[in-house]
Amino acid sequence: MDAFHHLREALHMFQRRITVAKKGFKTYEGMPEQIAEQIIKNCWNNTFFQVSTGHFSLFYIRDFGMCMEALQKLGYKKEIEKTLQFALACYSRENRIATTITKNGKCFDVFSYAPDSLAFLLYSLRVTDKTKKNNTKSKELVEIYKPFLERQIQFFEDNIFDKQTNLIRRDKNFSSIKDNAKRQSSCYDNCCAAVIAREAKSLGLECNLSFEKIKAAIKQTFWTGDYFRDTKETKYVAGDANTFPFWFEIFSESKEEKEMLKKVIAAVQKEKLDHPFPL
Repeated sequence: MDAFHHLREALHMFQRRITVAKKGFKTYEGMPEQIAEQIIKNCWNNTFFQVSTGHFSLFYIRDFGMCMEALQKLGYKKEIEKTLQFALACYSRENRIATTITKNGKCFDVFSYAPDSLAFLLYSLRVTDKTKKNNTKSKELVEIYKPFLERQIQFFEDNIFDKQTNLIRRDKNFSSIKDNAKRQSSCYDNCCAAVIAREAKSLGLECNLSFEKIKAAIKQTFWTGDYFRDTKETKYVAGDANTFPFWFEIFSESKEEKEMLKKVIAAVQKEKLDHPFPL
């Protein structure tokens, strides 16, 4: 079934390419802040926040999760809540958490199960409005979908996670932030495992994963002393491997972890991964 959605979206992209070739890209007037605001509003389709109004006019839990806190600060609280309602309704109906949901509510993965789908869903539910002590809407969603969410956590534990190593399984390829890259148990994916463990506990969901054990395994396996490896075998400096341990606030509290961040920034700058745009 996922292959059908892949083909349909490829056709959509091809048709849009023809349209753009004839008419050009949509343009916006105003100052940069005004243009950005118009684009955000156009990505709200009255049901959910779609990734873009172009090729990717779909819901991607990864992209939504990354943008959610910024959207919240910009005042899109109701839209965020409606997006989470839409996603959870679609996911629970199909009894799966996938990378992508179509406008008519069909779920599919690009291109296989991705550990970060569950991670960003739980993360989004937890930070829906972390500035308020009692976010009743978020709590209501967690309570309604608690059995479903706990089944998905159990699926992750049984099929994606290696309890012996406290890391993502190395004998399977999973979809990830680099959609077309094949990596076994990447640093990024393992950061997502840590997020699942932490957020599940924060939301009061049953979970047998240990955040502290996963964090320790990440440091032991990927930390070189100067930067995080992309995978256990690699030696190059990768952007995602050296952003998300800190973006997810897995390594952020102690003095030692703040020193780790300084070393990572130096390694990223040495490889010029912050040019022409910052990570």
